[in-house]
Amino acid sequence: MTVEVSDANFDEVVINAEKPVLVDFWAEWCGPCKVIAPVVEELAGDYEGKVKIGKVNVDDHNQVASEYGVRSNNSSLFIHSNYSLNCNFRGKASICRYKGRL
Repeated sequence: MTVEVSDANFDEVVINAEKPVLVDFWAEWCGPCKVIAPVVEELAGDYEGKVKIGKVNVDDHNQVASEYGVRSNNSSLFIHSNYSLNCNFRGKASICRYKGRL
């Protein structure tokens, strides 16, 4: 299960999380975001209890995206203990690359 992340709850949900968090930055109108969405949902199921998966709608919550230097949709960050790792993978074939980072 994914968690909706906003500018208001980012610190609580992501920064203060006990487990690593994959943050998916997306927008409703973004075609590649729709392609990767099932991959993100699959990861959420596969890693439930081990890794938190959060989704930030950049149209509604662009402050967090700006703070982390997200310049395009369909971007993802792994964040744990206030350390972030940018990993911009594209398409369904990249699920193994996501899993490799988790």
